[in-house]
Amino acid sequence: MNLPYEIYLQIFKLLDKPTISNCAIVCKDWTVPAFQVYYKEIAINEHGDALKASLYQEPCFKYCLWTEKVYIRQDRYGYHQGARKPEDPLTEQAFLKFFEYFPNLKIIEIIESDYTKCLRDIDSSQYLTRLEQIIFKERSYSEWDDLYCTIYYNFRASLAHISLHHARKSALESQYGGILSYLRQFKKLTHLAYYNSSSYYVTVYKVQVACPSLTSIKMYDYRMIPPAFQDDSNVFYQHSHLKELSVTFANVTSNYIEYIAKCLPKSVESLDISINDIDFYDWIDQVGIDNALKLAQVMSKLFSASLEWVPDKEYETKHENSGESDMTIFFKMLNVFKGDKKVSCTASFSDFRSIHNSISFFGEDLRIHYGLNYVDLFDDSEGKLVLEMVVPDRTISVIGPEVINSLMFFMCVTDPDLAFKILKYSLTNCPHLQSLEINGVNTPRQECILSSSIDRFRKRVEKYDPVTISAEALKAVNLKGFLPSQECFDLLSCYLPGILGFTCKSERGNRFDNSEVPQDYVVDLTQFKSLQEFYFDIGLVSTSLTRLVKFEFTDGETSYYQFREKKDTMFESISLEDIQNNQTFFISLITFRCEKIEKFAFYSSEKCNIFEFLRGLPQKERLLSYDNEKNFVDLIY
Repeated sequence: MNLPYEIYLQIFKLLDKPTISNCAIVCKDWTVPAFQVYYKEIAINEHGDALKASLYQEPCFKYCLWTEKVYIRQDRYGYHQGARKPEDPLTEQAFLKFFEYFPNLKIIEIIESDYTKCLRDIDSSQYLTRLEQIIFKERSYSEWDDLYCTIYYNFRASLAHISLHHARKSALESQYGGILSYLRQFKKLTHLAYYNSSSYYVTVYKVQVACPSLTSIKMYDYRMIPPAFQDDSNVFYQHSHLKELSVTFANVTSNYIEYIAKCLPKSVESLDISINDIDFYDWIDQVGIDNALKLAQVMSKLFSASLEWVPDKEYETKHENSGESDMTIFFKMLNVFKGDKKVSCTASFSDFRSIHNSISFFGEDLRIHYGLNYVDLFDDSEGKLVLEMVVPDRTISVIGPEVINSLMFFMCVTDPDLAFKILKYSLTNCPHLQSLEINGVNTPRQECILSSSIDRFRKRVEKYDPVTISAEALKAVNLKGFLPSQECFDLLSCYLPGILGFTCKSERGNRFDNSEVPQDYVVDLTQFKSLQEFYFDIGLVSTSLTRLVKFEFTDGETSYYQFREKKDTMFESISLEDIQNNQTFFISLITFRCEKIEKFAFYSSEKCNIFEFLRGLPQKERLLSYDNEKNFVDLIY
């Protein structure tokens, strides 16, 4: 097959490295394009001896002409995998020699390595002259921050990306005359991340003037509140090429909002604002709802934007409801932030950090995090505390949960009906839901997942359609840690009549019911006309009693099966006559009413046994495979 060189390159880019390596030895036409892709990114780690042996053999590096990124990882224990003796690391001279073979290198990513200091001594006028970015993945200490600062400075002629940590006593002040003086030396700098913990406040405008080529600025100043600006103050450099701006402050005042609204350069496509000293509602009280909505309106016109409030966990809000509920205010803000875009919405609700809220938007994806507080969760109007989640006032907020397409709950509150109540809330208020996940972190630890496909139950959907209705999208149900009531089955069949797969699991290691009193359960699945697969963990019912399973098929056929934990064969057929003759055992009966669906299975998560029925016919009992993470990998949802 004779293809143009450029086509080979595009094909090889889609393959993994072992496959590319094999392709390189297939024929002469494949060798060069395959190695060009293979060596675009390389990694060196603890193989010091092997690398040293080839450093002075130039043919070993003939393909490194194409290398654009090098990962440097050093095993701090000095052992090559599988070797019995430690390998010596490269000397500084050998390490510098290594980089002579990479004339077109653009990115170095260095992770927990003693080689970091060697980068400081490379002659950047002769080697790595095209280096654009150095990514440090080490623990940040002040001494390391100064080292990074010095290394960046060494490559200031070519670097386009840097990430600076500016402490009170740092090399930026003592050696380079301050942050602005330092930045002026980087003539090609386009992306700056600046973490400021010094006492010196620097404005976005001054940074832009120092580096007019910047297209992306991320400024993190967790303790600073931007000062009030006068009418003639310069907030942004209007002649810059800035496209992305991200700022983190203790608070953002109404004055700063005014200047963002008036002076944000037209070139900006992305704006992220993070506030870490005050929560959303206190911030609204301070700046006023009109100013908050003005900011949201500015951000709604951008391609990408985010607003978040992440105060410390000890923070106590001062806000008191006065006519409008918290959720109404939040969705009112969301409505303006969203604008008139027809986009999908992914949301997470949690009471774990009730003071954390965020709204973000990127392209066609709207994301929100809503912190559930006491008044969102409980109703005590009748003198009794009831778990009853609220909805916003649509006459004020305009939009509500109906805009949500994917929803996740992370809940600390305990309630025996937690999963059911949230399930009911979600299906009732989110008609376009295409994914739902409920996680209870405290006992009883209940979980619930609604998914779009039984074939890819554990794979998240990457993109949601904002107009698809839940009944068409949601096809699989996975419940864990609770025995669904008939009310739960009725709810699901009402909103999701087209369910194809259903799973009821127990919490592994935690018995659901240890009652010594016989209890009977009925699971009526006859209302699920499209059901193809149903799995039921026998651990959801009493574990201390002899258990019987009864099948009542819609064609009138009835059969019984017995479950015993201590027998090699855990599930066995039993006749009604044998049951009636054996009255000495405490018996707990669970009855399944259903059609003869494609696959029906009940199993024991404790013993890893599964007993299946295919279209009503019993199959041979088998043992579930069990992986290292203690998940049932053989159980297809």
